[in-house]
Amino acid sequence: MNARQFIEATQKMGINLGPATFQNNKDTLLIASPIFIATFELDNIKNEIDKEDEPLNKINNHLNNIVSTLLLYLENRLKFMKVKNKLQGDKNSIKGLIKIYNKEGIFQQKFITEGELTFLYNIDKVRGQRHHTISRYNQNIQIGQIQIKSKNDLISLVNKIEAIIWNIEDKLDKIIKIYEFSLKKEENKIMLEIQSLNFAFNFKENKIVPKKETKKILKIDFPYQPFE
Repeated sequence: MNARQFIEATQKMGINLGPATFQNNKDTLLIASPIFIATFELDNIKNEIDKEDEPLNKINNHLNNIVSTLLLYLENRLKFMKVKNKLQGDKNSIKGLIKIYNKEGIFQQKFITEGELTFLYNIDKVRGQRHHTISRYNQNIQIGQIQIKSKNDLISLVNKIEAIIWNIEDKLDKIIKIYEFSLKKEENKIMLEIQSLNFAFNFKENKIVPKKETKKILKIDFPYQPFE
């Protein structure tokens, strides 16, 4: 079962997978799959937008959150694939992270289309302009060919970003698969299994390390009651 199938299955059961970390006095270690965090954060952004009467008044905050989610997903996905705790290069922009991917031998042509990449560059550029220049007060918001004029436009933007992230995840999964997922129903319980494939966690040092043998890292039992 891949990540998309796993998330869809758990969501149908009312389980919303999100961030999971381990923390000690040294640092915080991510243990959840990066796609869990990305979908969780984007759902939160959409829920926040939907609840607001005038979400365009907070467009700068929403753009910051969208781009931050993108950057964290790309950075952490690469760390898990290459089993590295630190990446060398600019991790604060989409262009910077794509350069790091290329440098690590995971070339952009393999996991993202030119159209998708241009769109991500544009949203990152607009985010930067609205953060660092007087254009942050501009009421005309345009990202590439997309104009943001309403709440629905903003939610559609988040949906587009989520679709791009999923396309990237599906393609990266074929290059270097980082997790294996399974879901089993046994009598009155559900067993979720998440197994790392190429890395393990050193909780003493708060870092990821190459995996010497395959062990399941997480096993959770949920009482199960079939939905009508």
